[in-house]
Amino acid sequence: MLKRKIDTYLTNYYATNRNALLITGARQIGKTYSIREFGRTFKSFIEINFLENPDAVALFKGAKNSSDILLRQLS
Repeated sequence: MLKRKIDTYLTNYYATNRNALLITGARQIGKTYSIREFGRTFKSFIEINFLENPDAVALFKGAKNSSDILLRQLS
């Protein structure tokens, strides 16, 4: 596996901070791959792709915290 700087950054960020993290950057440099690999270190991991599932946007509108999101359902 290719070692990327983002892998270390994700590990350090999660260890020191539990806030949301937005990853941006150029296309096709491994952002999604690195995040998916990082997600494998947890018991459960959910990926929500707003491009593939635009209805999911409604779950996040007006949410104040993660409990708000978890209690909502797609109609």
